Amino acid sequence: MADPTQANSKVLLAELQTEAHEKQPADKFTKTAWTNNEFVFAGILVALLTLVAYFIQPFTGYLSIALIYLLLVVAVGLKLSRGPILTVAATSALLWNFLFIPPHFTLYIDKVHDAMMFAMFDFFWHQHKTVKIIRYY
Repeated sequence: MADPTQANSKVLLAELQTEAHEKQPADKFTKTAWTNNEFVFAGILVALLTLVAYFIQPFTGYLSIALIYLLLVVAVGLKLSRGPILTVAATSALLWNFLFIPPHFTLYIDKVHDAMMFAMFDFFWHQHKTVKIIRYY
């Protein structure tokens, strides 16, 4: 005669396996949706910062705007994944170059310190990528 508790445990185990298998696609969809939302969120942050920077630039100068953009890259790097961080870093660097470095509305960099600041956006992105990899281990 079979033990009733053993039969019940087999049924319970089968139900748990089925339930866990059914939840996997929802988790994948949620992760994909959040990743897309991260890009949207990052784009909104860059747009808002660019709007604010456009109005404060006459008072602070364009080098201060670069530091504010770098602060955004660092802040985004604390919470978002690598793709949105790269997007923020690249977009911030290009917008800073195009809108704020003289001559305006060009992608031309004349001064060495401007080129060094431009390169810092890439440096900060790589540092966040390394820190996130180390943090997972």
